[in-house]
Amino acid sequence: MKNTRFLTLVCLLACAMSFAKPILELDFSKMPAELQGSARLAPGYSDKGKGLWLDGHGRLEYQPSQELLAVEEACTFTFECWMLREDEDEEGFLIRHNGAFAVRILPWDKRRIGLGVWTRDAGYVALDSEPCLPAAGTWQHVGVVFKPQEVELYINGNRQFTKALVSPMRVSKHTVVIGAGLDENKQTPISPFVGTLSEVKISAEPKGKEYFGKIAEATTENFDAVHSSFGIPPKCAPGKAIDTQVPPTLTPKENGLVIANSFYTLELQTKPELRVKRLFSNFTDCECLQSAGSPLFAVALDGGTRRVPTESFAVTDVTVEQEAKVIHVQVTAKHATGVEMRISLDFDDTEEIAVGAVLRNGGHRQRIVPCVPLLENLAIGPDFNENWYFNPQVSGWAGKASYEIALAYGFRSWIQLADVFSPTLGGGVALTGQETKGVVKGIATRKTKKSGKVAVNYNLCWVTAGDNEPMRMFDDKGV
Repeated sequence: MKNTRFLTLVCLLACAMSFAKPILELDFSKMPAELQGSARLAPGYSDKGKGLWLDGHGRLEYQPSQELLAVEEACTFTFECWMLREDEDEEGFLIRHNGAFAVRILPWDKRRIGLGVWTRDAGYVALDSEPCLPAAGTWQHVGVVFKPQEVELYINGNRQFTKALVSPMRVSKHTVVIGAGLDENKQTPISPFVGTLSEVKISAEPKGKEYFGKIAEATTENFDAVHSSFGIPPKCAPGKAIDTQVPPTLTPKENGLVIANSFYTLELQTKPELRVKRLFSNFTDCECLQSAGSPLFAVALDGGTRRVPTESFAVTDVTVEQEAKVIHVQVTAKHATGVEMRISLDFDDTEEIAVGAVLRNGGHRQRIVPCVPLLENLAIGPDFNENWYFNPQVSGWAGKASYEIALAYGFRSWIQLADVFSPTLGGGVALTGQETKGVVKGIATRKTKKSGKVAVNYNLCWVTAGDNEPMRMFDDKGV
């Protein structure tokens, strides 16, 4: 009977520990009061909370709780977080509790994680992983399990190493810092992290294989299962025959221009900002944009992570070449001297219209990336639910939601052509891109919601000539 009671007591204790409240849990539903420096809220890993985008000048500082000191004394706890790096060169401390433990992306090899443990008898011990971090641009889960005699590192739920601790961890009453370290004077940040953190957590138990197995499932999308509902696009009704030739015309209009030919009518707004106000297809005999219209271009800063609103650019010049059927529009940044872009629209009596751009940076040090053209709010016909999205580069798969042509959550997809079409109306709008030399560029799409559900806007863009890095989609637009 004594043995039975003992076993029952152990089981109850184990259950109580499993459901214990985490020692630290940050979901960033609002800007944390503990923030030191600058940061901003950003889309997080899941719908549970937002992320905190740290720009290298921000960090969170916490005084260690009694619960944290207790698990450090026992060396039985788990640190974990989701992180998003937009560039391969981003590194820094994810967490540093000086005198106890630290987790960082190593500055000398940014594919590796470095763990630091201050031990009672052996001093500071560095435990570095082999290259294990996936490429930047995707959410990644980092988990570190501390046990009395060993430390385990997990990346996306997969164990990278188990290394022995030659001596127990020390207990430290120094400040716990998320996103950086602090120097001996507890003032100057050391190796600050640049990127987004989400769902930062310290739990009072060493989590194991079952827990991290679920993380691995969440970060490994089964290609066949995800696309099991995809198939050949539905049979399309025949589009309206274009049997009347209409010479291409260019008609000035108040604050804009109207381009028309046998195949389409495109109304361009030039004041107060450059937008596509209307796109009418003669194939489908319907409008192809929602009432809000669409910008024609976008500009990104910070290596593609921050989108500059289109209204930040003023139209300073519009030149029309009637004979050549070319429109040149010059836009200039309102708040950055010397940043301007010349956009050209070249049309004829075909179903195609070419849009090109030349950007002048004016010597600014900040990297500026143009996206031309950019189309938003595409909707073929009055019934948006009958719009399909077609990716001919992947065996002709199609789907009734724009996110379905992206391969997986968090991963960018690069395709040479994409199509929004209505099978019932027999037509749609196709986008493709190429350099000035004729080299085809990839169109960028990305699911940025874990649930896979995105805004109804269907946004596509590609990089213009001269940029060697694929353009990142803008998370704030929900694609």
